Amino acid sequence: MTLILPKPKVVERFVKTLQESLAENRNTIVEREEDVAYEEGGQRVDFWGPTKDANFIAIHGGYWQEGDRKYFTTIVKPLVDEGVTVAVVGYDLASQKPLREIINQVKKAVTFIMEYCPNATFAIGGHSAGGHLSALVASELPKIDRLTTLILMCGVFKLGEIVDTYIGRGIHLTPDMAKECSLDEAKLIEKFGEKSIVLLNSEFDAVKLKQQNAELEDLLRSLGAKDLRSVEISNTDHFSIIEHLREKGHPATQALLQALLP
Repeated sequence: MTLILPKPKVVERFVKTLQESLAENRNTIVEREEDVAYEEGGQRVDFWGPTKDANFIAIHGGYWQEGDRKYFTTIVKPLVDEGVTVAVVGYDLASQKPLREIINQVKKAVTFIMEYCPNATFAIGGHSAGGHLSALVASELPKIDRLTTLILMCGVFKLGEIVDTYIGRGIHLTPDMAKECSLDEAKLIEKFGEKSIVLLNSEFDAVKLKQQNAELEDLLRSLGAKDLRSVEISNTDHFSIIEHLREKGHPATQALLQALLP
């Protein structure tokens, strides 16, 4: 898979936007609970909005080797303003631990959130690597009756294609590990075939990523997905789609809200 690294100015703008969103959220959202530990001495989750009513579990991206829950918060204010409480999950990075451990850690986080909010139902979703992790959670958790919606934003699902790339090398990805940790679409449909699945992609993403998502859509439909929607957001790329999610009126935000508030 060929993925073009963003130019330094693009990264600088992206990080600046994420930092601004975090500051704005802390200044304007009174009801929140940050740094709730879901494993002893380990990773945490942030709740934005009334904690016990959390209904969107968000998993950040970063190609499994960078990123932070604190900076996956462009989505927060537009959703909280519409009554959606967001639980943003932190996880360790696959540059330091095997990817399978990261997947299991996120499954543990989602189980914790469901126990922490015992009366809530949830959508789960993420961007890039977070899309992959969300899909693996949906297909592997033994009990998903309270997960109603899966939102996959610019996700990477066939990991065999990235073994020999800078991404794969950064997480010590082997062919066997890639096979084990790739999405099993049949398992996903077995668990989530009757539920809502939304593919949210950017117009100017990497060609291979767009191809993966198009193939995923076709395969899920052929396997019998009952409620599958695919939305492409014009004039966005892999990074700018996340930046624009802080804008309530942007098509990306409206698509996300429609998925969460059908």
